[in-house]
Amino acid sequence: MILNIPHSGTDTLDRIVSQNDIKRGTDWFTDKLFFHTNTDCVIQKHSRFIVDCERLPDDIEPLNKEGYGICYTKDFDGNDIIVPNKFEMIKLYNQHHKQLNYETRKILCYIPVVFVVDCHSFGDDQNKSDIDFCLGFNADFNNFDMLNKMKNYLENKGYKVGINNPYTNAIVPNQFYGDSDVKSIMIEVNKRLYLTKQIQKSKDYQKTKNTITALLDIISKTEQSY
Repeated sequence: MILNIPHSGTDTLDRIVSQNDIKRGTDWFTDKLFFHTNTDCVIQKHSRFIVDCERLPDDIEPLNKEGYGICYTKDFDGNDIIVPNKFEMIKLYNQHHKQLNYETRKILCYIPVVFVVDCHSFGDDQNKSDIDFCLGFNADFNNFDMLNKMKNYLENKGYKVGINNPYTNAIVPNQFYGDSDVKSIMIEVNKRLYLTKQIQKSKDYQKTKNTITALLDIISKTEQSY
């Protein structure tokens, strides 16, 4: 199992980014919140305002026209921002995906199927959602027994679950598009479950982390069943 964590980083390479955008755009602590012993992790340390490794290449990324491609040209309020050296940002993007492809190839040397888990958090202010956890997947997803186990686990804990709501799709290593041995699912956790308004871990942080670990355990057991 591979954990892809693209938005926990805060390194802006000294580029001027508003604190409001950093606060809203960072998936705070997801590099620690998502944990399982049976995983490899690909973590982007740079802020998404430097490079958004979740995006497709600019020529096929729908959000690029709105200013939110690999290198953002708009802030979250729609104001223009300058990209001083896009070539260097693209290099960071390519390095992230090179590592994701490498980890995938490596694991497939030992097991027949690997799951890539797209790890994110979101805030109520971003989508006016009352969802606690969102589970997202692509059009070719077929692991609905696993999905139902994850959904049922969360609902039995009292959480409200969105399926492809408010977000959809999950990253696929770009050298493995269409490969049935590489399966993807996204887990989005609402920031209010683990974060204070002061961007500190809340009293429910460990509870939320334990819940996420249980979800990853369901995925891991499914991976081992192949």
